[in-house]
Amino acid sequence: MTAAELLVDLLARGVRLEVTGDQLRCQADAGVLTPDLAAAIKANKPALLALLREEEALAWRIDAMREQIPAVGPVPFLVAVPNVASAPDTCLSCGDPIDLVGYVQRCRLCAAAAVRALIPPLQDIAQPAPLAAA
Repeated sequence: MTAAELLVDLLARGVRLEVTGDQLRCQADAGVLTPDLAAAIKANKPALLALLREEEALAWRIDAMREQIPAVGPVPFLVAVPNVASAPDTCLSCGDPIDLVGYVQRCRLCAAAAVRALIPPLQDIAQPAPLAAA
C-alpha cells in the first residue's frame, strides 16, 4: 500500500491526522488503529508527513482562488496571492520560484490548486440542490 492509499484509508476510517514539526499525531475512535494499521503508519511516516504538508500548502491556495470564481461569466486567472510581483522564474500566482524549464506561469502547487478550486466541493456534488418547482 502506498502512502497516498494509506492516507485515503485512514481518512475513510475517520482517523484525524495532525502534523506538528516532524511529528505525526493520529486520533481515532477506539479499535480503529489496529496494530497492523499503526505499523503501516510508522513505516510510511515520512511520506505521510510530506502528503499532509502538501495538502496544507494547497488548502490556503484553493481557498484564495475559490473566492475569485464568479457565479457566472468567464473565470479570471486565479491567483493565490493578490498583486504578486512578477519576476523571471517565479509563479505568477504566489511568487514562489519555479524550477521548471519552458513556458510555465504557475508553480506546481498553484496549478493543482487552480484545478481543485474549480471543482465543486464534494458535498455539493453528493447533495445537489433541489429542483425548483415549475
